[in-house]
Amino acid sequence: MAILNNSVILFSIVVLVIEAREARILYPDEIEQMQNAFKNYQSWLTICNENEEMPYYNETLKDLQCYPILEQGPCEPNHWLILNEINPIFAKCVKEPCDDTPFGQVLFEGTCKNIKDQSACPPSQEILPDPFGIGKCGCIEGYLQHFHKNGTYSCYQEYLQGPCSSGHQFILPENSKELEPICVPTECDKNETLFMDICFPVPICKDEEFVRFIWNTNKTECDTLNLGRLGVFLDLRQFDLIGGIRNCPDGYSKDARGNCQKKLERRDRTNKKRTTVNYGRGRNIRGVCCNGR
Repeated sequence: MAILNNSVILFSIVVLVIEAREARILYPDEIEQMQNAFKNYQSWLTICNENEEMPYYNETLKDLQCYPILEQGPCEPNHWLILNEINPIFAKCVKEPCDDTPFGQVLFEGTCKNIKDQSACPPSQEILPDPFGIGKCGCIEGYLQHFHKNGTYSCYQEYLQGPCSSGHQFILPENSKELEPICVPTECDKNETLFMDICFPVPICKDEEFVRFIWNTNKTECDTLNLGRLGVFLDLRQFDLIGGIRNCPDGYSKDARGNCQKKLERRDRTNKKRTTVNYGRGRNIRGVCCNGR
């Protein structure tokens, strides 16, 4: 991440002073100390962002530590860590706005709604908290966000054509730290797509349906997206969502949840997020807190 400019540094220093409730004139040596402290904070910010986390001062350790946002982390019970809306390069602890539920709730258009509720969102979208703790509609698990030139976006199922040209598929590249979907050629026949290194036929499904890949038969089928209201998500990387699978194909092994994953080619650990977050156009926490720098 590039070094932030002086105006941001000075503004951040002022924020630190105000938050400490020390509205007074600072001496040159104090300004230098705060600038050095902020440089240290910048270093922590870079380190934490690599794992989709934010630095926050740990009172016990008397030092900065990395914590995931939208979780209690270093905060008091019934509080969670979110980005500061005034200066998002900092995180802060705030009280969760909604009562706790088995699935968790978030404030959505002024009302507490279940996280992952699809009833108030367009097809293939669900309510997800943004980095500031506010609920917004975002793509469900297994769907990727694509922004149009006018600023709007659509959600496309991963591994299908999506916004790509014919003969290509919309995917997240392996070992990508930017979480930026791309179009890649499938090398499959017409009306087919690549999934688990196998070319599958692509059926024409309705807006409220998704393509289920059944790897052991090399077939696909349309199924209904109807689990959002239950507060659970569809993992579209499972290969037989109804009956599960007994064995994985060559080069794959079962993970802790019984899903087949490639043995060696796993995504970079920085892509693993503890809490599903709607980053919007920022794509990841660095894109929101620090303009991608």
